[in-house]
Amino acid sequence: MLKLSAGERRALANKGRQSETRQDIAARFLSRVDGRLMATFPKHFGVISKGPIDITHLDGHPGLRDAFAFGYVMHCLGVEAADRRYYIDQTIKSGFLRFLRETSIVGLDIGDITEQTLKDFKVWLDDENSVGWAPSEITRKIRIQDIQLILKQLMADKEWSARLSPDLKLLENIYRDSHRSINHTEILDDASLELLFVSCAAACEEVMGRREKTEKLLKAVIEAGDAVTPAGIRGDVIRCAAFLLAGFGDRPPSYETITRKVSYGKAISETLYEDALDILFPNIDELLPFVLILTILFAFNPGVVLNMTHSDYEDDWFAGRQRIRLFPYKPRKHGRHRNSVVVTDDYDNPHRLLKFLESRTERVRRIVRRPAFADRVFIRYSRGVGYGIPLEMSDKAWREALKRFCAKHGLDYFTLKQIRPTTLDLVHELTGGNLMATQQVAGHESPDTTKEFYESAAMQRRDEEMLAGGINQWWRFLETGGIVDATERDRLNVDLGAATPGFGCADPYDSPVRGERKGALCTAYGRCPMCEFALVDLTSPHAYRYHIELLRRIDEAMTTLGEAWLWRWGPVKQRLLIIGNKFPLDVRLAAGSVSIPPLPEVD
Repeated sequence: MLKLSAGERRALANKGRQSETRQDIAARFLSRVDGRLMATFPKHFGVISKGPIDITHLDGHPGLRDAFAFGYVMHCLGVEAADRRYYIDQTIKSGFLRFLRETSIVGLDIGDITEQTLKDFKVWLDDENSVGWAPSEITRKIRIQDIQLILKQLMADKEWSARLSPDLKLLENIYRDSHRSINHTEILDDASLELLFVSCAAACEEVMGRREKTEKLLKAVIEAGDAVTPAGIRGDVIRCAAFLLAGFGDRPPSYETITRKVSYGKAISETLYEDALDILFPNIDELLPFVLILTILFAFNPGVVLNMTHSDYEDDWFAGRQRIRLFPYKPRKHGRHRNSVVVTDDYDNPHRLLKFLESRTERVRRIVRRPAFADRVFIRYSRGVGYGIPLEMSDKAWREALKRFCAKHGLDYFTLKQIRPTTLDLVHELTGGNLMATQQVAGHESPDTTKEFYESAAMQRRDEEMLAGGINQWWRFLETGGIVDATERDRLNVDLGAATPGFGCADPYDSPVRGERKGALCTAYGRCPMCEFALVDLTSPHAYRYHIELLRRIDEAMTTLGEAWLWRWGPVKQRLLIIGNKFPLDVRLAAGSVSIPPLPEVD
């Protein structure tokens, strides 16, 4: 039997479509349904978009309809997110098409659109008295960009480009400084974030422990077979859940339907029925802390975490250790987040969280109203419709559940979208203002995106402090002839403000040492043991290792300085010996395995 390569198989599969034109491809995704023009894509379910996109409003512009429908479909074929495709259509409808209607431009043909048309559109958007005006330049910029996305597709097509005006030129550098008008989402303070994480971890642990217990009890009752009749329930919620599962499978009827049978009504109260449903299916209060903790751990956007599926992660092994790799889709990026975490048994470990959710939502995923949602991580049971539905941040149920969670754990009310910028601000703080590290956690292709959309006031202040600190360190390096060099220091274990490594300083800009300049970093290298502002961490092996190294340098100087050594460095050595005796024995022993760069000579 002839075995074909993957490339040969793809070639055969595409052979029938090799003669298709771009118009043929677009036509496959356009159809008329009950007189309405619909654009249907393979994946058309999202948080906002729930099915084929109705683009019938194009019928009101017959000279543009076919061209815009073609350009819209061809662009959207490269857009994976259903919501993004929906928003493009809505932006064109409320933007360019509304501009034509409000300015009484009737009968416009695709060949009539020129650069001036786009400029007039922008003028209309910028007019505060216009119905198309929006306070945010970003919003206006998007309305222009989306119509230009459609025109780009037409300009790239051989047939349509021949019908376009030779005076059509797309606008460039639209609202160049629009990022300056961005209103950043308010972040949570450190104490609130810490309390939130602890509360979420505790809630997840409680839910997992409780569900593990109830599932064992449920399994035991089902195997015993003594709860398959109303008489076997006996007011017990586990037996009631077993009865519903055995009698009705994954789709228990409503309480009103069940109680039509007298024997059922006598055996099952409404409270017992609702509690039994909570055992069988996850509710929104149960799932909420899992959403929050995953958002904190990975700095996900709300749309990323809520739309995540069980296909968006997998087990992996690296260097002999099991890991879990996450790659959820990010609609705004049109790409995926990439995360990899070591697997542990901790309750807040992503592997344990996701595996629990996969098991917990198994029943409800079998009864989702739309099959496209069946693989979602966060699916809850809706008693109102009797189906599984995905969590959505816009739901009133979500907002009320979040309020209950905040009240229970003593938290001020917040929104899910506040968590991502809060986490990114924390990363920026912990990495000493490292924008590249923040960018990597954010999953941005460019650090400019991180800086533009997620730079909080605290980030700006830290950046300014880091720049000022760098300038001061450079000045001190020059003043001391390179003796005090911050680049040679371990930034995690050494105070960069102190003139002598191994010491801390209460105020390095106001040194009491004679000859030091006020308002500038102290340059008195080696004199810290004698300074009233000096601090020593007696628990730090690094501090003790630097302590020994300074003693060595002082002893070396005795041979070159002669009598001057006695009054200059003798008192410093005496003070160092006193400090050294204060280090605990375990710290001294640990210092033996610490590696530090050699200190400069003293003079």
